[in-house]
Amino acid sequence: MNHHPNLTFIVCTIRLNSRELKNLRNYLESPLEIVNKSRYEAVNQEREKRDFVIGVLNDVEIHFLSSQNTLEVVEYCNNRIQRINWDNIFITFNQHNYEWEEKYLSLIAEFDKLYFDYKICFSNQENLNLESAVLINKRIDYTATVVQNYSKYFDIIAWLNKKYGNNYQKYRVTSESV
Repeated sequence: MNHHPNLTFIVCTIRLNSRELKNLRNYLESPLEIVNKSRYEAVNQEREKRDFVIGVLNDVEIHFLSSQNTLEVVEYCNNRIQRINWDNIFITFNQHNYEWEEKYLSLIAEFDKLYFDYKICFSNQENLNLESAVLINKRIDYTATVVQNYSKYFDIIAWLNKKYGNNYQKYRVTSESV
């Protein structure tokens, strides 16, 4: 999530799957191990073009694309993890821009069952009948902020401020509320 001018917050954006989210505290409290080689050949090829640090938390490989300094990365990562307020976690899931496939329904259903109080799944599929699903009617622009992408459909600022608790229906933007 990128900064919105009317909101003060501490944020760390991490892309994880449901397996990792189920054990988020375990992953983030694991010691960060710096490695010289990625388990992914494409990443190793990219590293031949530009240098960056690769770290591993438990079994999750992290690519610190903006840094070549190992000590800086370790300090940055440890500071971010120490600042996490475990009682104030917000999780988002995007269906992405792919054509709808049955596998996404199971991924979204799995996401919906996660223990986090504040989680949203942005999807362009109607009638998902999942508590955390929010309907959006456009493709996701990955160069835009979360607020820019979804504010037409969902009041993200109110959600981050927990204005209506975890009643997702109240955060939906309707034509009457615009």
